[in-house]
Amino acid sequence: MCTTEPWLPFHESRITGEKLGARFRELHLYHGSKCNRACDFCTVSGHPDGWYEPVRAPVLDRALGLVDPDGNLKVYGGEPTLELADLPDAIRYLRAGGFTGWITVFSNGVLADRVIALLEADARIEVVLNFSIATGVDAEPLPARSRRLLADYAGRRPGVLFLSHPDLVPVGRGADGAWTDRADFGGACPHCCPALTSRGQLHACPFAVELALPQYDLGGPESDPREAPDRHRRFLAWIDEVIVLTAADQQRHPCQVCTGWREAKG
Repeated sequence: MCTTEPWLPFHESRITGEKLGARFRELHLYHGSKCNRACDFCTVSGHPDGWYEPVRAPVLDRALGLVDPDGNLKVYGGEPTLELADLPDAIRYLRAGGFTGWITVFSNGVLADRVIALLEADARIEVVLNFSIATGVDAEPLPARSRRLLADYAGRRPGVLFLSHPDLVPVGRGADGAWTDRADFGGACPHCCPALTSRGQLHACPFAVELALPQYDLGGPESDPREAPDRHRRFLAWIDEVIVLTAADQQRHPCQVCTGWREAKG
């Protein structure tokens, strides 16, 4: 069923105010591009043949050193529910390590039973459904059974299931699509929190996480996590002082300029 009417509330960040202090207030955890869909707009080019690697203890320890204990960890990638056994184990490890904040999981919602099982596994997990798949706008919609299960669960337990906002960015496979009629964060860089991959790399942009370009490198497994916030501040300053101005001169979206940048970042 295709409908543009939101049947869940739109997601808003649990974190308000300054998001970059001695640690990150928000941090993405990225486990790869393996997905049960292959949507044209996907920024990480998710696909059934994509890669997947669970977030193991060394990377989870790194995450604990990067994010505030009461901050927000955001799990995303191709489709987090495909390997459901790994994610609850990782969440239990994070809780045992002292993380008390919310864990946000971005899902397409197709495997609704697994989404619900995940929500039941921890009181401070929320799931954000992809807007296009949840509404059938520019994507194959959710199976009727999945939508019914998720809507029923949201009715019984409000405040943990949400829709993502319809904004799209020209990154990954989505960079080749004609999305001129869709919102794009106002044509600006949204200044997202970085992404820690399951391979231990801290990447400055969660949308461009599949691009191994030097401007996005905030440090590998051996780098000091205490240095990461300042590195991210410098990246955001470079975005505002170089990329945004270049994009304006070229009449392009900043993401298109940033992901195509091959020069050494000053």
